[in-house]
Amino acid sequence: MAEKYYPLPFVAPSVAEVVGSIIVVLSFVLFALVLREFSKFKTSVDHRKATVAIISTGAFKYSRNPIYISMVMLCIGLSFLANSVWGFVSALLASLVVTQFVIKKEEAYLEEKFGKEYVDYRKSVRRWL
Repeated sequence: MAEKYYPLPFVAPSVAEVVGSIIVVLSFVLFALVLREFSKFKTSVDHRKATVAIISTGAFKYSRNPIYISMVMLCIGLSFLANSVWGFVSALLASLVVTQFVIKKEEAYLEEKFGKEYVDYRKSVRRWL
């Protein structure tokens, strides 16, 4: 909406297209790799289903939330493709909201379910990057 009334491009159009495309593709690659890890551990991506394992391999070695990273990357990539500062700002704000209202609840659930195993994992791997 802000873009309509106050457009704020932030890079040259040719750069925006290349960078945006790369980030969008990487977001899908990351998501696919994360799905592969979920499959290996026979646990569901669906947050409504019980988690059966703490995954600490693949992208989960570097971030406790690679799915959310892939989503934010997608938003940032699309912001580049639209060459819009507003999209970029929205992606950052969305990541703050997700942290506060989704990730923190998930972490409490995982700590309750897995106890020390999850606490140790949480201490050794960052929330985002």
